[in-house]
Amino acid sequence: MKRGFPNHRLLADASYLGAASTVERYALYVDMFPGVHPGDAVSPIRGELFEVSAKVLRRLDALEGHPNLCRREMVAVETTEGRRDAWIYFYPTREGRLIPSGEFDPDKELKSGPSSAD
Repeated sequence: MKRGFPNHRLLADASYLGAASTVERYALYVDMFPGVHPGDAVSPIRGELFEVSAKVLRRLDALEGHPNLCRREMVAVETTEGRRDAWIYFYPTREGRLIPSGEFDPDKELKSGPSSAD
């Protein structure tokens, strides 16, 4: 839901707080969409941090399929202003191709070809 991405419209009422990366390492996979798997310590997940209302959080939960398709959990992230807690959505399975950098770039990742992770 980064700025400039199609689903960012769901964050229209949210406040952008800046870039952030998870303190812990996780695995980012991409197939039809990017998804974070908590079981593999590959790299910090890098993205953007927003302050959201309960209403916006419900919209995001619906999009991500929480709690049936994935689960939302609180994790520690690093920002330019220090460490804080933030929500992240974890997917229970490894779907698609691993993105070792931990940052989804649709111009690069979606043009890289078919999935290779099992």
